[in-house]
Amino acid sequence: MTTSITVRPIGKTTLIACTTAASTPVLITPSSPDQMNYAHFVNTGTQPVAIKIAQSSTNALYPVNGTPADYVLNHDSDVILTVPSAPFYVSAITGTSTSTLFVTPVDAQ
Repeated sequence: MTTSITVRPIGKTTLIACTTAASTPVLITPSSPDQMNYAHFVNTGTQPVAIKIAQSSTNALYPVNGTPADYVLNHDSDVILTVPSAPFYVSAITGTSTSTLFVTPVDAQ
């Protein structure tokens, strides 16, 4: 049995420049009245990016020996994650060098 999921952008894409210091948390808000339940994350850089997703302004931490991150996105990859009710904040950080993260609010059904 194959299940297909329809993903539709419901807001503008936000760019987050990632360095070894956590980015300032960025507010992600849909521009549609539709319920936002997911967000599409794309890491176009050459380094993994640790992401913090929260309803408050909280900085990301890069995972080291027992310090977890909400999610680590490998370099040159993308993922759709479940997110809190809109609006929500995203902060990102890399372990070395720099990376670029794009975040788009989406509706998935």
